[in-house]
Amino acid sequence: MPRELIARDVGLPAGPGVEETAEFSRFSCNILSSVDVMDADPANLFRVGFERQHDIDAARIENYLDVTVLRTPDVQPRDRLFIREMDHRKILLPVNDADRAPMEIEIWGFPDPLADNKDLQFPSPTMRIVEGEVVHSYHRPGHGPHTIHHHGMGSTPVNDGVGHTTFELAGDGYIYQFLAKSAGTYFYHCHRNTVLHFELGMYGLLIIDPPAPSGAPAPFADGGPGYVRRADGIVHYDVEGLWVLDDIDTRWHDDRAEDGVLNHGHGAGLACPFEPWNPDPTENPHLHRFEPDLFLITGVIADQENPLITHPKVARQARPGDTVLLRILNAGYTITRLSIPAALNAEVIAMDGKVLGGAEQMSYSRPFALAEMDHICQLTTAQRWDLLITQIPAGTWEVEVEYRHWISGVVLGRARTRLVAA
Repeated sequence: MPRELIARDVGLPAGPGVEETAEFSRFSCNILSSVDVMDADPANLFRVGFERQHDIDAARIENYLDVTVLRTPDVQPRDRLFIREMDHRKILLPVNDADRAPMEIEIWGFPDPLADNKDLQFPSPTMRIVEGEVVHSYHRPGHGPHTIHHHGMGSTPVNDGVGHTTFELAGDGYIYQFLAKSAGTYFYHCHRNTVLHFELGMYGLLIIDPPAPSGAPAPFADGGPGYVRRADGIVHYDVEGLWVLDDIDTRWHDDRAEDGVLNHGHGAGLACPFEPWNPDPTENPHLHRFEPDLFLITGVIADQENPLITHPKVARQARPGDTVLLRILNAGYTITRLSIPAALNAEVIAMDGKVLGGAEQMSYSRPFALAEMDHICQLTTAQRWDLLITQIPAGTWEVEVEYRHWISGVVLGRARTRLVAA
């Protein structure tokens, strides 16, 4: 039986003279940091439950065994541990395919120091978990305070990573704790100056896999094969597509200063929303203009003259008759509209991590054929849809994506990619 954590945050220490909640002075916010609320006896939670950890070599965690952080309230022995550092620099993003010259973009993200590939990636590495596990997620910030919000996990406030309701991370950071209660497609992201940091790339997929009925090892590898919940059952899929739809305004990724005024880079943060408007960007820069000029699927840029993406990170290869699972996240600020070929008979089996027709949703939802929506799925920011294609027919099937303005609905950009069954 899955273990339920105590739904409370008692025991969160406060430093001398520091309130446990955010202070408000006039109309500006004073948000606490994890160091502000550190008590005299900080915890080393990397040693807690390490004997139960089954996915990390002890040698890889050695550098963290002496890290002391704010004590996580109601800490439980963990089943799975993630570590996410912070990095920011210019990286090369592919354009359309693996052979074309890439484009250099300033990206902020969460490298995984425990992975074989420790480099900064976009999107950040997937957190993959098994349903029912207790998860510890450690973030050590850099280049200013940050947080990690595990979107959709229903964590207690102190573990939810929303800085202005609890605290932001400073010093050696904090270990968030949550229960992976329900299998589905979720994501994680920084929730400090969220509009900017999310745009700069501080996010990644978070996938909770069901226990495999065949005893196959879970969590499953990105790309498949694996198992997924459909209604009140668990079904096998052969190929998995992780399609993260995003848009980039390159001005927001530019840290250069011109005439003494900083461009829309990391210095262009939002002040407290209660502060009055100040038109001088050197005193109070604003993020009031978002004009995307790049449109991507899973970190691959779609050339707008020929927006077909064939990069293997995006385009998927299957055999005729295979079952294909598509996990789709809108990580952009445009409305994304996907047109799926009718011949694929795609079925919507989950939305926003919730399994349609599952035990908790059985009374008011069910899986449904995408044909009921004219084979189109439309997602706003942070939405996720899971599509299941059973027995994909032989052929090359193109999926089209439109990136539409969030108010007017005008098409700002396009992308296409392929499902090939041969």
